[in-house]
Amino acid sequence: MGFLAIPDFDLMLNKKSAVSIFFGEDKDNFFEIVLVKSMIYEGAEIKSTSRDNYKTITSTASLGGKTYYQSSKHHTYISMVVEEVNPSKKTALLRTEGLYTDPNSGMNISFSAELNISDDKFDNFTGTSHKGTPVAKR
Repeated sequence: MGFLAIPDFDLMLNKKSAVSIFFGEDKDNFFEIVLVKSMIYEGAEIKSTSRDNYKTITSTASLGGKTYYQSSKHHTYISMVVEEVNPSKKTALLRTEGLYTDPNSGMNISFSAELNISDDKFDNFTGTSHKGTPVAKR
């Protein structure tokens, strides 16, 4: 993975405070995951399939000039496990995988990734760097 970015801006998903995570080879070939902040706690398992109406996570991919999506017409999904959230060390470990489709060509792509979040990215991820919702406690 060439880069990981977690912007510091207010975002909503289904009327809930959310965070956006960008990762990939470079800024032209990347994945974006949007996650509801209340799901950021150790042990959280978040999944969204193609037919879900209420989402706590959603994602897209931009690869080779094509955009891939979750689709209501094809079997697609995104899942994430929050393995670790350590506020004192400002670290988090996420495992994620997904299957997307290009609706124009019908071509599918799949991915899996381990995301290590630390320092200022951790602050943006948990909402501690601005007035967003702080990391959930369970």
